[in-house]
Amino acid sequence: MPSSIGHALVATAIGAPLAPVAPTRRYWIAGVLCAVLPDLDAVGRPFGWGDLAFVGGHRALTHSIFFALVLGLVVAELAFRDVRWQGYRGRIIAYLVLATASHGALDVFAPYGDGVEFFSPFSAVRYAAAWRPLDLVNEILWIWFPAVLTIVIVRRLRTSRHSAEPNAAA
Repeated sequence: MPSSIGHALVATAIGAPLAPVAPTRRYWIAGVLCAVLPDLDAVGRPFGWGDLAFVGGHRALTHSIFFALVLGLVVAELAFRDVRWQGYRGRIIAYLVLATASHGALDVFAPYGDGVEFFSPFSAVRYAAAWRPLDLVNEILWIWFPAVLTIVIVRRLRTSRHSAEPNAAA
């Protein structure tokens, strides 16, 4: 099963190429929160209450593309309304929507459950990958390493491009 760390790393990897020139903590935190928030539907499990039925249970509405779009737009509007974000609004919205949607995309590879309702609330059909390798050990191999590698490569490319600009030293 993808862990919250795995979801957060994927969100950060998605956000790295979409980030503004000087991304703030707010940018990274918003993306990570969007990526882990879909599991809110299982908040009752630790208390023995089960999944939230009014959202269709685990991996239903909160794991859907519709939810990703709505959450990404709402978070972008609430957290990035300042003038300084205006030139980046499209990229920020894309980041937040993709970070949220990545949660369901990863969960289809989890070795348990009936799959993900990508098209909830319009369809209750659940999708699961034929190959479902994501236990904790495989998560490190298939999610953590590629995500960290992506973050490092994008950061180095941005740093080298910025330092190569003529006015960068001035």
